[in-house]
Amino acid sequence: MGADKSIDTVYGYFERAAQSSSDKQVLVYLGKSWSYAQLKELIERFAGSLHVLGVRKYDKAVLYLYNTPQWVIAWLALMRLGAVPVPISPIYTPVDLKYMINDSGAETIICMDTNFGYVEEVFHETSLKRIIITTLVELLPSWKRLLGKIFNRVPGGKYSLGENIYLFKRLLGKGHHSLPSYRELGIKGEDLAEMLYTGGTTGFPKGVPFSNINLLSSFLMQRSMSEPVIPKGEDVLVQGAPLFHVLGQAMAMGGILTGDTCILLPKMDLDGLLDHVQRYKAKTIFGVPALYR
Repeated sequence: MGADKSIDTVYGYFERAAQSSSDKQVLVYLGKSWSYAQLKELIERFAGSLHVLGVRKYDKAVLYLYNTPQWVIAWLALMRLGAVPVPISPIYTPVDLKYMINDSGAETIICMDTNFGYVEEVFHETSLKRIIITTLVELLPSWKRLLGKIFNRVPGGKYSLGENIYLFKRLLGKGHHSLPSYRELGIKGEDLAEMLYTGGTTGFPKGVPFSNINLLSSFLMQRSMSEPVIPKGEDVLVQGAPLFHVLGQAMAMGGILTGDTCILLPKMDLDGLLDHVQRYKAKTIFGVPALYR
């Protein structure tokens, strides 16, 4: 993939996309959009805060989140540090959660406010050192958050703040001046980049490791299949499948790494999905078989 070894990595490829498409829209979520430059700035800020908290190369972090911009920010911020995201379903129970945290050795978890109770329940029985909490609407304008609350359209969960518990948005508000450059970290294509868990149909779920090269090859191959019909950088994808699933990631990240626009929906709603297709003139939709039926 060239002499620059950073292009053998997921984040190195994203950096190049952000540079060449800086003003282009990359994410759309409940009416709010972010450009590549804005997304990169958020990623760098979050990575800087994680670095200050002690997250380092190869450290594991569980993403216990719905399809939100925070998922994308956290996933790429961990890649930026050479740390290893462990995305799991946000509907897993404490039993599943405890097993996957301990099996992966994760020290950090980024969770929704609605599942904080589950995290708190298992925290002292796991390898966790820190909890980062976010909400479905945390990154939306204040007037949208207020309307959601007034009309009771946004589920909310109770959480407590204390030692080793942090708010996602506050971490985004901090600078990243002490963050080493990406090239200084020496992250390579063969380095471990992510761990995904199987469905556990033959016993306990098993963690499957992916290197940067594994992920990057699958993402770019997935995007290349539609390139004859939709040139890279021109697609508008409605993400109808979970980001904790490898194929869901391949669709979303294949587009994000090549200059496309990805529309995220926090939960699947058919009317909302079709509204987004029409409103944003989406060219691609991806979902599970039940959605198409």
